[in-house]
Amino acid sequence: MQPQHIPSDSTAVSGVSGSGGAMTPSREGEEVRAAAEADGDDWGAKPTANKTAADRDQQRGQQHAHTDAAAEGRQNGVGSGTPNGSPSASGAEPVRKPRKCLDISGLEAACVGREVIEEWDDTEGDANSGAGIIKYVMVGGSRGGRSEGEGPVDVGWKVHVVEEWYNCLGRLYTQDAPSGRKLRIGSGGKADCSYSIAILDSMTTGETAVFKVNHANHPLQRSGGSAGPCRIFPYQHLWIKITVLSMEPPKAKKHTTDFADFAEECAKHLTEGSRLLGEGKYGQCVTAYNKVLGQKPSQAVLNSWAADEQSKALDFFKRARLNQALGYLKRVADSDAKAAFELANKTIDLCTAVIKDHPDEAKAYFRRAKAFLHTKNYQPALSDLQRAHSLVPADQLIVQEYNAARQTYLAVVAERKAESEANRERRQRRVEQIMARERHQQELAERQRREEEAIRRQRDEEEDLERQAAREKAKADGTSFTHVGRLEEMLGCTAEQLIGHGGSGLSENDDLDLDGDDEWQAGPHERENGAGAGGGEGEGEAGSMEALD
Repeated sequence: MQPQHIPSDSTAVSGVSGSGGAMTPSREGEEVRAAAEADGDDWGAKPTANKTAADRDQQRGQQHAHTDAAAEGRQNGVGSGTPNGSPSASGAEPVRKPRKCLDISGLEAACVGREVIEEWDDTEGDANSGAGIIKYVMVGGSRGGRSEGEGPVDVGWKVHVVEEWYNCLGRLYTQDAPSGRKLRIGSGGKADCSYSIAILDSMTTGETAVFKVNHANHPLQRSGGSAGPCRIFPYQHLWIKITVLSMEPPKAKKHTTDFADFAEECAKHLTEGSRLLGEGKYGQCVTAYNKVLGQKPSQAVLNSWAADEQSKALDFFKRARLNQALGYLKRVADSDAKAAFELANKTIDLCTAVIKDHPDEAKAYFRRAKAFLHTKNYQPALSDLQRAHSLVPADQLIVQEYNAARQTYLAVVAERKAESEANRERRQRRVEQIMARERHQQELAERQRREEEAIRRQRDEEEDLERQAAREKAKADGTSFTHVGRLEEMLGCTAEQLIGHGGSGLSENDDLDLDGDDEWQAGPHERENGAGAGGGEGEGEAGSMEALD
């Protein structure tokens, strides 16, 4: 099997699902998402360079300015229904506190140290390509007793931390109680911590650090007691701010300092665990292997043994962890989805611990790869299978598992691409439908406008014909022509109003020459009355003179 390039696609598979405990999205988390959509941020895709971190910080500051002022007024009893700022009887809602933000852009300049915790990511175009988890030390701490023989953080440690989870916009996603929470690292009936052991092992008492996790579907993002990744959209970065208040190693048990007694106890429990594993009693075999891990001596005792004895002791722990991981994998198929996810993540932690002490152990890579496949993290799984194949090239089981996992990964990527293309086509059809409807409405409006224009022209032509016919008839009759419609239009009143205006207007029988092409002609009544008046006036004058004589 030749290692092949694993395509990196933005639509690659994510194992995101719901979770409980500290990782359950709070109401504040939903508000973060709503605020991001209102700001125009693309919540469901990779952050783009169009909006810089400085722009987002400025925008957040403007949004929170009013909220800060309102919150201050509420504390002083202003703007609330009651003196203490609680909701009034009228139903007014209290002003919420401003959302806490993390200055992501200033981490590099503000940190006092930087470290790559895990290397697994395949982020394209990222300056930190290849870095899965990056640590930014903000405040240094003191290792305290850890430098005096307790060894690295492992099963049984009790860690008291304050944790804050931020999304890719730097907004607070979820936070535990301000006093922090106590974590107990372990397996079986004990509560698992929310982080990989590598993160806590890199920290010291009193230290504050910010961890950038590339792609939020990394298996470490699960809550204590109920495994499941953080419900943040896949392929977005997640930021975890952790302050370690205290780190307490497990209480030292009274172990014999004699290597022979230690080896005898470990061999007994390993034999018992292997027998139970072969009988299919996977829960009991895990308990037996835990007894082997419980025999781990202090670092001081381990250092007092010979080199070959130290190597044998580490081999006991390696075999116990690998067989315990195998027991978890056997139980995955018979468990529900939630329990299977928890078992797969426990397997990942065990195999990672083995790889830390034995980086060339092929079984650890192989079993961790199978656990990654159960959590649908295909890229880390394929990387582990390639590493296992490089260590044991003749193992055909590794080749078969790699080829099957790669085919599954490519099929899922193709399915996601097809789904993305279908969504794009559906959006395109929707846009085309909207544009077609708008064009149809424009065509209807244009058709209506043309019809109204045609009706108006026809009416004007008919009026012109009627006016021309009336003019010709008036000339033929020897009378003047007046178009009443145009007169009303010019004078802004009706003929009835014009006739009855003060008794000094036109009479019913008055005619006007509005065209100016005809001379004034008296109406029939004027001609008749005029003639009578003239004759009467002359005759009157003559009669009076005669009477004077």
